[in-house]
Amino acid sequence: MKKCLSLFVLALIVCISSCDKDDDQNGSTQIVGCTDNTAFNFNPEATEDDGSCIAVIYGCNDEAAYNYNPDANMFDGSCTGYQSNGNYSLYFDGDSD
Repeated sequence: MKKCLSLFVLALIVCISSCDKDDDQNGSTQIVGCTDNTAFNFNPEATEDDGSCIAVIYGCNDEAAYNYNPDANMFDGSCTGYQSNGNYSLYFDGDSD
C-alpha cells in the first residue's frame, strides 16, 4: 500500500510540475515583449513586459546627410547638408511636394 501511495504522489508531482505556467484559466498564453506604448518597438500584442523597450530617438537617419544621427530610429525631417556631385545636390525638407 505504501508503494502505491508513493507512486501516486510521484505521478501527481510530475503532473503538476509539467503544467505550463504561462497558461491562465482561460487557456490563453502570455506574450512577452515591449508593453510601453511610447517605445520604438512597442508590441500591442504583448501582455508581459520583457525589458526590451527601445526609446524613440528622433533625428536625421540618412547617412548621406551632414547631420546624420546614428542613434536616431525615427526620421524627423531634419536632414541637411547633402553633398553636391557637381550636377545636382540632394535636399529633403520633410514636406511632401
